[in-house]
Amino acid sequence: MNRVFAFLFTIGFIYFARIEGFTLIFQRIIIPLTFLYALTKNTNIIPKVGILWYYLIFILYASTSFSHTLDTESTLRFFQLMLMSFMVIFIYVTILIRNPNNIYPICYALIVSSVLFVLSFDSTLGNPLQGRNKGITSNPNLLGMFMLYGIFSITILWNKINYKTKLILAGVFLIALYGIMASASRKSLFSAVIFIALWLTIIFRTEKNLIKTLFTIFSVVLIIYFVYDIYFLDSYMAFRMDYVEQSGEGRFDIASEGWRLFKSSPFFGVGLGTFQDHSQYEKYAHNDFFELIATLGLIGLIIYVLIYAWLINLIRKARKSIKNYNVRYILNVFLYIIVTMIFLGLGRPHFFDIFSMGMFGIMSGYTLGVLLNRNKINEY
Repeated sequence: MNRVFAFLFTIGFIYFARIEGFTLIFQRIIIPLTFLYALTKNTNIIPKVGILWYYLIFILYASTSFSHTLDTESTLRFFQLMLMSFMVIFIYVTILIRNPNNIYPICYALIVSSVLFVLSFDSTLGNPLQGRNKGITSNPNLLGMFMLYGIFSITILWNKINYKTKLILAGVFLIALYGIMASASRKSLFSAVIFIALWLTIIFRTEKNLIKTLFTIFSVVLIIYFVYDIYFLDSYMAFRMDYVEQSGEGRFDIASEGWRLFKSSPFFGVGLGTFQDHSQYEKYAHNDFFELIATLGLIGLIIYVLIYAWLINLIRKARKSIKNYNVRYILNVFLYIIVTMIFLGLGRPHFFDIFSMGMFGIMSGYTLGVLLNRNKINEY
């Protein structure tokens, strides 16, 4: 699969599939057909891709929920999302494993998508009473995550691009932060701050050119100041921040309920997708960990943790094998993306989410790709 396809699939998957009328077409036709095509062309790579095996085992285990679920319809819906997540992981692995350079059109597609989402906004900032902006997405928190993906992509590209392109992407960086403010997604804002701080440590540790280091730091400081001074103080995000403590108490109550459900069925859980059915608040857990242990139990948690462990170990193995500075830089960024995704998971479940799993598919495919092509890469 070439670079054009990598770009078109990603921008379709992230942005155009959010447009009313295209969502079902993408989910029920484009993704399955692309998966089947990728499967027929790449059956030989499956044994090499641990994330596919772990997530497939995860899906098979989740299917046992049908034997004890209180809500078959909800369990089926979540199960379908997991199947689709597996397809998306597989597609991105096949895009990247043979040609890791396909990471660049994927990143540009994520960046363009973040700009398109902002262009779809109604005016939200300036009046705290106007509420949260979700653009054409299903909810503001999903919009915040897409903006975060735009920031991830900019940092992945940062080391490879020239100063002119960096100035352009610095503007997009500002747009993405604006998007997070407009979504008023606190989890996305906190995650962005954590990721930016971690990313700057990479720049400090690895960038030998003082001018490039100072340029990066100056750009980030200027962007953050501009967003804070111009947008944040009068935004709905600031309005919501005043209620962090109150909201935190509510989230803590839901998390406590997740722990109670876990204790009622510690090994197998109460059933995939049924947290809301068992919750007195009639809400999902707003937490990857508690949603998982409550609905799929300890066994589900162990399988899920193995996915993270496999990917982190794969990245560490690649860092030891690769001498190319730019590739090592991207692998370092991946590690901090994983840390950020874990933190983001404190506010939203990832394990059945096709967009979260898509990011894991991108990181897995690229890392496997550079490992399989390390001899060629190390020549440069």
